[in-house]
Amino acid sequence: MQKLPSKAVYYFFINNLIAFLFLFGFLEFMIIALGIGLATDGNFALLLFFPITLIIWTATSLGLAYLLAKLSYDNFGYQIGDDVIIIESGVVVRRHVSIPYGRIQNVDIVRGPIAQLMGLADLQIQTAGISGVNIMEGRIPALFPNDSEKLKNDILSKLQGAERKSGL
Repeated sequence: MQKLPSKAVYYFFINNLIAFLFLFGFLEFMIIALGIGLATDGNFALLLFFPITLIIWTATSLGLAYLLAKLSYDNFGYQIGDDVIIIESGVVVRRHVSIPYGRIQNVDIVRGPIAQLMGLADLQIQTAGISGVNIMEGRIPALFPNDSEKLKNDILSKLQGAERKSGL
């Protein structure tokens, strides 16, 4: 199995951090709203509680985001075989995807804002077989752009070889 570049840990970290801060930010907002309601009743000591919870939740977000990023990186692997592409991922729920070349419809390289800032790209593989809807079944995130281009070209050349073998 091939591993992602080590820079992928930071890519996963930033994506996780955004999700955690959004979640904890919403919870902090709810606590602040509750505290303001209580403070209007003359309980001003509760207002000191909010900066402390903000610091604790931010530190928790940083720690959880890095832990999840490191585990995601350690548990991600892919292999471009002769007949199939294998992608393994997941921290809590392990996922093993085996994509035969005959089912591949499209191979895309996607560079979102975070990936662009970090000089990375995602390789997305769409397959046939789900009621005529093209769904991304395989994703190899956080590759260097030249590696993603090479990987895409390798997959497309094997796809053409698979079509010749099947007589398409």
